Amino acid sequence: MDLIVGGSILLSIFILLASVIWLKGYRITSRQVEYTALFPKVGFLQVGDPVSVNGLKMGTVKSIALFKTKVKVVMRIDKSVTITNAALVTVKNVGLMGERAVGIELSEEGKPIPTNKTGTEPVYIQGYFDSGLAEAMGMIGTVLGQVEVLVDNVGVIVDKTVGDSSFYVVFDRLVKRVDTLSLLASEMITENKSDIALAVNNLKLLSNELNVIVNDNRHNIDKLANNAVALTDRGLVLVDEIDSIGTAVGEIVHAIEHGDGTISLMINDDEMYQDIKKSLSSLDTLVNDIKGEGLKLRVTFRKNKDWGD
Repeated sequence: MDLIVGGSILLSIFILLASVIWLKGYRITSRQVEYTALFPKVGFLQVGDPVSVNGLKMGTVKSIALFKTKVKVVMRIDKSVTITNAALVTVKNVGLMGERAVGIELSEEGKPIPTNKTGTEPVYIQGYFDSGLAEAMGMIGTVLGQVEVLVDNVGVIVDKTVGDSSFYVVFDRLVKRVDTLSLLASEMITENKSDIALAVNNLKLLSNELNVIVNDNRHNIDKLANNAVALTDRGLVLVDEIDSIGTAVGEIVHAIEHGDGTISLMINDDEMYQDIKKSLSSLDTLVNDIKGEGLKLRVTFRKNKDWGD
């Protein structure tokens, strides 16, 4: 009896352990490594929740803790899985009651992320949060509050317009004026229908004539456009030459102002000015004498020894 009781207990313990392993999805023969991801929030994610890789369960959540302004989640994942920095790691909703799981979508691009090592700072994976039914239910209260405010505003608008008796008087007057304007416009169009049709026909004829003129003189128009382009180019060249001339004149003026060159000396030298003034005065006297008495010549002969007597 003792042997039967002991065997039954051992068999029960074995069945219990096997059931726990099967329910948790542990793999006895597989080795697992750890990765750390940072999420803005995790909702109702708990320790032990599954970690799926491309839809297949390949691990579980080991720990959850705050890390500065984010949530740090340590995941145990099968060693055969290689996560790169291009992989998409998301906390997803997997149940109607707010159950959560970590979903990883692998990518062939990017560089592999090293696993956690004891005693060293882990390489953090950028994680994302996928809003689910629980978050949507939480937002219903906010939405209902905004709807209530909107309904109150609509009620105020209705009370000040449709609900106000004076609004009917203003609205009726406005409708009558619109009807009057519509009637006047209709009568004006009816009375001037022939004139309007004639004006439209004239516009059509004018448009056709313009098209004929343009088509007949297309060559001249193109030539005129080309001449305009050439004239523009020449104008630009002329402007450049004028700029060059202006620069040269500016340099000459600058040289005169700073005493460089003959012209500057003539302008700035007072003694030369007085000499020129005296010379002009003497020349003017000589001219006057010639006009009055004629030109007087004084000739002096000197005896040269070589000539003899």
